[in-house]
Amino acid sequence: MKAGFEPIEHAADIGIKVWSKNIEELFCYAAAGMSAAMLSLEEIKPLKSKSIVVKGNDLEELLVDWLNELIYIFAQEKMVFCKYSLKIDQKNMVLKAKCSGEVVDTQTHEVLTEIKATTFSGLKIKKVNGKFQATIIFDV
Repeated sequence: MKAGFEPIEHAADIGIKVWSKNIEELFCYAAAGMSAAMLSLEEIKPLKSKSIVVKGNDLEELLVDWLNELIYIFAQEKMVFCKYSLKIDQKNMVLKAKCSGEVVDTQTHEVLTEIKATTFSGLKIKKVNGKFQATIIFDV
């Protein structure tokens, strides 16, 4: 199974399962999976770039803070991303990313779901058979 993401069923909210060969790629697929739940990624073009720095106490907190920062940027700037390049300093729990995307225009982009926040509900990043995995639940 290659790296990627897929939506999962959840009673009240929405969720995704992500998997990859390394932790940075896992964070990229988590962001792409969340964005895909919000709107159709095929419509998003990498027209503008933004640098993002996020800190956490552990990998799960860093993942939640990363995704919540992307939600905040979408809420404040109406910007959504389709390309991610990031590095994680696991010693200091700092994520530095360069994200590319565009401002959402409701006339050309269909918003599927408004995500309010990433939750810690059942979140655990684990390594299984040499691949990193996580299940992420979003509050809608």
